[in-house]
Amino acid sequence: MTPEPGTRAADLLGGPLQVWCHHHQAVDRPGDGLRVTARADDGTVEAVELDGHPFVMGVQWPPEQDLTDLRLMRAVVDAARAPHTIRT
Repeated sequence: MTPEPGTRAADLLGGPLQVWCHHHQAVDRPGDGLRVTARADDGTVEAVELDGHPFVMGVQWPPEQDLTDLRLMRAVVDAARAPHTIRT
């Protein structure tokens, strides 16, 4: 999986890395506001992000299965701990 430079995925995970993939379904067209931020070597979408929000990222692999690399899971916990302003 290779993150796009300048994205949260790239900031968190760096360059190309091996992820656990066993999907039989994948993102074809991201929803409104979502941007593809990482792809597998075969072009499969592996991560999407929502611009303009403090932390919205969707990934196609189960990051909790690799207990040797907890960067993404730590980022989720850190984002949950961060103070947020509620917009009305």
